[in-house]
Amino acid sequence: MLLLLLSLSCLASPVCYGTEKLSVRCGRVLVVADRDQPESMELAKRYMRARHLPPPNLLLLSFNDPVNINTGDFDRKLLTPVMQRISRCGDAIDYVVLVRGVPYRLNRTSTTAAILYGGTDNIRSTNGYFGNALPFEASIPYGGDFLVPATTISAFNFNDGARLIDSSVCHYRDVPSAGTFYFCEGRGARGTRNRQIQQAIAIMEANGLPCERISHPQVKNKHDVLGQFTGSTHLDLASNTYLPGSILDNLTSHGGYLLDPGGQVTLLSFVRYGVCGAYGTVVEPTNTPARWANYTLPIRYAGGFSLMESYLQTISDWTMGLVLGDPLMSPFGNPCKVHNNPAANRFRDSDEIRVDIDVEEGKSNYGIAWVEVWLNEQDLLLHREPLVPQGVQWNLSVTKGSDSVFSHTYRSTDNEPLTRILNYFTYCGNSSVSIHQVGKRKNKLLIRWHPPLEESFGDIPNCNLIALDGNTPFPLSKPLQFRPYRAECAIYDFGKIPPLTGDELRIGVEGSTISMTAYGNETVEDFLQRTADKIGEQNPFGKREEWKVQVRPNPAQPEESQLWFVPSYATMRRRLDLTVHVVRAPKSQFAGELAVGAPSWKSVQVGRIAETVMQPTWKNPKVNESILVPRTLVCAGFNVLRTRAGTFLGEETETVSEIYVDNPELNGSIKVDTDRLSLGDDLVVYMQRGIELFNSYAVLYIDGFPVASGTPETAHFETKVELPHLCPGSHRLWVEWTTEPFDMSIFKKRYPVSRSKPITIFIRRPLQNTTRFTPRDVMVGPKAAIELTGPYLHSGLEIVINGSRIPITQTDKGFNWTVDISGLDVGTYSISIVGDADTEEIGRLSEKLEVLPRFYP
Repeated sequence: MLLLLLSLSCLASPVCYGTEKLSVRCGRVLVVADRDQPESMELAKRYMRARHLPPPNLLLLSFNDPVNINTGDFDRKLLTPVMQRISRCGDAIDYVVLVRGVPYRLNRTSTTAAILYGGTDNIRSTNGYFGNALPFEASIPYGGDFLVPATTISAFNFNDGARLIDSSVCHYRDVPSAGTFYFCEGRGARGTRNRQIQQAIAIMEANGLPCERISHPQVKNKHDVLGQFTGSTHLDLASNTYLPGSILDNLTSHGGYLLDPGGQVTLLSFVRYGVCGAYGTVVEPTNTPARWANYTLPIRYAGGFSLMESYLQTISDWTMGLVLGDPLMSPFGNPCKVHNNPAANRFRDSDEIRVDIDVEEGKSNYGIAWVEVWLNEQDLLLHREPLVPQGVQWNLSVTKGSDSVFSHTYRSTDNEPLTRILNYFTYCGNSSVSIHQVGKRKNKLLIRWHPPLEESFGDIPNCNLIALDGNTPFPLSKPLQFRPYRAECAIYDFGKIPPLTGDELRIGVEGSTISMTAYGNETVEDFLQRTADKIGEQNPFGKREEWKVQVRPNPAQPEESQLWFVPSYATMRRRLDLTVHVVRAPKSQFAGELAVGAPSWKSVQVGRIAETVMQPTWKNPKVNESILVPRTLVCAGFNVLRTRAGTFLGEETETVSEIYVDNPELNGSIKVDTDRLSLGDDLVVYMQRGIELFNSYAVLYIDGFPVASGTPETAHFETKVELPHLCPGSHRLWVEWTTEPFDMSIFKKRYPVSRSKPITIFIRRPLQNTTRFTPRDVMVGPKAAIELTGPYLHSGLEIVINGSRIPITQTDKGFNWTVDISGLDVGTYSISIVGDADTEEIGRLSEKLEVLPRFYP
């Protein structure tokens, strides 16, 4: 990850947002889980805690099949809810994580690929972010694409999945002190990437990154594996140690066959042995290079890019592929060091609540891009971004060879925010160059050059941004890459039958109506072109001319003509208000193919553009600030302060402090009868209120989600322990008291007068409910055995049959666990499963086992 820093300044305070206008906090990852599956819910909650994600980032859906989904159900049950939640979260969401239980295959593509492109109609073999070298943001269009990358978190069993999540949140001081990347030579058709190994190793060695080439597909007896890159139908992993943050990339057909393993090695086998990230395909892909990561993958990953960024940059065709793992996993990044230091953890109601904020850059010259302080996940108390001192001259130019395509200069005023300077340049484009301020923090510039259609591409254009601080220049230079330009266009089919004299075409555009009458002997193309020219002359699209009208042949029937309304900028996401009405002369059949009603909107390639995303930076190594928390926003009892900071490379880090405000008349408390429960039990939460809370309303929260509300007369909450609010695993409970009835929406800001201290409960994992065995009938003898399946099975469990404890053993395929019952006589037996009574619901399985006499023919 290479960025050039522009100058030196402290991180100052251009903005301190008013808290009343902000929504609740949302994180970068939307987590999608199956609300009906206990292991899916528990893994989702575990990932939420690991990445400090608030309630809006969890989406609970229901599916009948954890593997496959058809097109109709995908659109209705998965894509639409995901896109609606992303829209509700503003531009906060960069990635989607589908937890085990959510289908991963959609016909001959992966559901993650269909989400990446925003639907099955948009799936194609190109990825606009491919080859990029900047952190990914979903709010930035790449090659006209607004991408929504998705990964899967899954495993053979819950324990493997939990280890995957926990091991993905890791950070190493540097690569050499961490481990080694191994490049293995694939065999036959799976060795198409072998030719890339030599160059990849040369680059890694030149940068001091430990790597080794192995002349066969396997790595054995290595205990420092950070990465393994190979191609083989089967891999022997048991003798190796895969470190936290490790990735394994294997070119073979069935890697993405997760819960329906084929005859080749599945990605879940990697997770079993400690691998944290991997890529595979959900159907037979062939060894087409574009469908697999090139071997710059470990170079980018070791350079600080996240797991998902590294794969997005190195795979062009995502049609069949999926990434398994945490998209944010970045063990070699350089996040800020954040300290959140309240003056005390406990305050009296009359005390001033002051917090010292200390942020340092993680690596020299990387800088701090922003700092935020949140109170109770809903009030933004502080926002900081870099200030540029007065007199710094900024020069932005685009050149092609020795020719200047665009140039503009700006001199900053006194202590001007960096984002305001970038915004200035967005007004300075010309007819061929458009400049857009992009990213959720608005701290990047998207530069686009729209060359004339007749332009020979020749030299690659280059964009330069130079800041002159005194006499010292600080340059940032990047080439503009030519990409297909895709946009959502309105298309009308007019067929091939020419108009007759007197035929009239009336087109309504944004409230304006343009009418055109046909001449005699005109072709459809000629008539439409006159219409397009007239629309262009009247320009109903505004000053920026955000749309243009084109006449094009029908791609399916070239002799037919179409009228296209095409966005002038790939950043355009607004649809036009359009109407088309044809008034035909007698006997005319003109435009008989024109559909009545709204136009057909399609995302299609409309040309080529050259573009780049630039990340200007302003060096700011430290932030030290003391803030006073407004008392009007703090409630009595339990409060949470969260300080977050990010670098210009997209890395984010945060720290949390919990403070308690003593006010005897407003403080309340809660308790439960037991902190260990099972699914199906009753949970009773008892409340004790301060004297000023007797007329208040109460709301019960579980893990930050409002679950139940009560009136002033409510003395306790009683709820059944069941999915989805109470899944297996640990949960934090608290009660908020308010002066008015509460809106239960997770997006609604709330202002409680008091909040109880949280208490923690644990829901046991349902071993006996999720475990099945086969076969039901077994022939007696020395080879008698049964196989258990269940997401909560793990090493150390035993089954009890006829008073004997028998250990379970995981099979080579991973899903099944074998039990040797050769010691049983003929008869009918009940089976119980035994584990940790504190964390697992143990007991008798519902089915009976029949041991049958040996049959001799």
